[in-house]
Amino acid sequence: MPEYVYAVTNQGMEGMVKIGTTTKDPEIRIAELFTTSVPFPFEPIAVVRVSDGRNVERLLGRVFGPNRVNPKREFFRINVEQVQAAMELLGEEADVLGDFVLDAEETDFRQEGTYDKVRRTKRPNLDFERMNILPGSKLEFAFPNEDEQIEVEVISNRKVRYEGEEMYLTPATQQAMNISKPVAPTGYWKYQGRLLKEIYDETFPQES
Repeated sequence: MPEYVYAVTNQGMEGMVKIGTTTKDPEIRIAELFTTSVPFPFEPIAVVRVSDGRNVERLLGRVFGPNRVNPKREFFRINVEQVQAAMELLGEEADVLGDFVLDAEETDFRQEGTYDKVRRTKRPNLDFERMNILPGSKLEFAFPNEDEQIEVEVISNRKVRYEGEEMYLTPATQQAMNISKPVAPTGYWKYQGRLLKEIYDETFPQES
């Protein structure tokens, strides 16, 4: 089973980097960090595949130990470039971020310097029809606040209807999360109880 070590930042935690490890799809794990106690979603700055995630995470913890914010937490007050450089040296596969999908046609919603953090991938754009999600289907936001339910309706192979407006899923995700920066949306929506990321990966498997 592949293991991943990831480093993320959060605009609500200026100057801090969180380092963690997971055996899940890293996009799903990073999306899960966006809970009701966190004001903004976490943004990946580096994700690498490793053979022993726990040991690599401990090693990074020792390297950056003087910068740890709390001895019981995985947050470090450290320069982003230093973390990226260290993880590129340790990782067996340092281009995992290439799997994070933003729709290449959603140019109106990109912001300079933000889109580059999630590198463009050669994998196909979201296509609901090919993913067997037909018009009229409802997608449920995976991380709502308590007593809150957010849905969008699929209206074509590319677009959804959110609060009466037609749009791509990326801006719908931004509005649901009340953020201005674009995020890869597949880790934030469910269809029939399954994350879109899982359905996307089944429909468009990554080449080995």
